[in-house]
Amino acid sequence: MRLADVAGEQGVVTEWYVVDEELDVTMYHVERVEFSGRLTTWSQLDRSTQEKVRRAWEERVPCSDGHRLPLIHGAWPWPQLGTTHASGRILRREESEILAHILDDAALSAISELALTLMSQGVLLRPGFKYGCRWRVYDDDMDAVHAPWLLQTADRKPSTWEDVCLAVRLAEGVNKTWVTDVALNGTVRWLSIRRALPGRE
Repeated sequence: MRLADVAGEQGVVTEWYVVDEELDVTMYHVERVEFSGRLTTWSQLDRSTQEKVRRAWEERVPCSDGHRLPLIHGAWPWPQLGTTHASGRILRREESEILAHILDDAALSAISELALTLMSQGVLLRPGFKYGCRWRVYDDDMDAVHAPWLLQTADRKPSTWEDVCLAVRLAEGVNKTWVTDVALNGTVRWLSIRRALPGRE
């Protein structure tokens, strides 16, 4: 049986019991996640701020697999996109694709389209390399909170319960929830998977 088949509706927790080679049982809770954050999305920026970002984009310089944009009066007006460096605002490849799409109607890769969809829900995405996942997902400014979620996309999703256990344990070790996507009735749904521990609801 697949996770997608038992994900249930929002608010319903599914329990999975995994029996290992020593016949020990580990219980996992699987439930739907609806991302929601407090960051300002592109559509929420005022016209003046959008125009500042557009002018910065016109002065972009290739940098690694993305771009470097000049800071605007020593600052950057849209915290959801890029990372500030002494040399300017650094955009990763998917961030560059997103801005090119917004400003120039350029095509999006599948991963950039997914990132833009998540950003439209007010969250901040940062690389999850050091945690073995695609993104760390913040629901507020990075200086204000820790990322509550570690998100693994379908192209990198574990294929065995051993791999899932490793990913979940790593996430729990840094006080985060591990999340992955599944196709449910032709629609992408986000599921969190966590160990069911004594005293944890």
